Amino acid sequence: MDSTQKALFQSIKNLFKKETFSLVDEVSEVLSLEKGATYKRISGHTSLKIDEIAKLCLHYNISFDSLLEQHSGLNQISFVTEHVSITASTLKEFLLSFGRTFDSLRRGRENELILLGNELPMPHYFDFPRLVTFLHHMWHQEKGGFQNTHKKLEGLQMQGDNLHLVNYLSHEFNNHPTTEIWGPGVFNAAFHRLKLGHRIGIINQSQAEELYKDFGLLIEHLRKVAETGHKFNPQSGRAYGEAQLLINKYYFGGSQVYYNTDGYEKAFISTEYPDFIHTNDPRFTSRIREKTYNYKAYSVNISRDNALERTQYFRLQTAEWERLGRELENQS
Repeated sequence: MDSTQKALFQSIKNLFKKETFSLVDEVSEVLSLEKGATYKRISGHTSLKIDEIAKLCLHYNISFDSLLEQHSGLNQISFVTEHVSITASTLKEFLLSFGRTFDSLRRGRENELILLGNELPMPHYFDFPRLVTFLHHMWHQEKGGFQNTHKKLEGLQMQGDNLHLVNYLSHEFNNHPTTEIWGPGVFNAAFHRLKLGHRIGIINQSQAEELYKDFGLLIEHLRKVAETGHKFNPQSGRAYGEAQLLINKYYFGGSQVYYNTDGYEKAFISTEYPDFIHTNDPRFTSRIREKTYNYKAYSVNISRDNALERTQYFRLQTAEWERLGRELENQS
């Protein structure tokens, strides 16, 4: 059997490490083949066709380049880009990009998810749809060029499919335990966008006040998450997965995500949401794992027991929020 073909099927098996999983059944369904024909491909008696390789790689989000490089001895790492077009982006596309980022987490039973960044991880905003609507509009505004300059945000309310989608994504993220390492000033970029949007007329005074209030609710919600050590829905109070929150005063880099799903590793890096590049190449995932573990070891845990550090941290965030309110008043 060709070693690359064997590695492809092994990568698929790694995504579904559970007793009830059948590789033959799974591949037969994806390729629309009889089980006998599928077995011949898995056993190596029949070579995969090019279109079959493409279909499997696309379906399971596997980089065939990285498999080929590992078995041909090339010293290269292949990355996949999770990119949302700025010129054609809709709110739905913006949200779906996050869904694709964390999709593999639903497949395993033992999930390890570590987020490292100098901004608050975007999924925390999913419980506050008006903030998501605003942040998407500002992202589109800042990156869309002069043609979008001063384009007003018509409304903050999220409705229909977008609201269902953001609620679903919130459930998916909240349901998985996470370790999060926040750099200093995780709200700084979002607060700056609110001031900028108000100053140049993208949002009006009433919208600025609504968003300001939501930011205050978000800070209070995250304080409670830190106190309890688990995520929960701010409206219903329903508890979800565990959340270990840490502060690192010396991290000023971009966002990085490492996760391990039943032994299947993947790493994401990004300078800003929602554009990520990611790979499952162990030569890269091992480096990101080591880096995140090192930052974790030198970070301060503010979850559950560490009341003093937690109180001081959220007192500073609240002070920044109050300063934001005064600046918005001066701009009106």
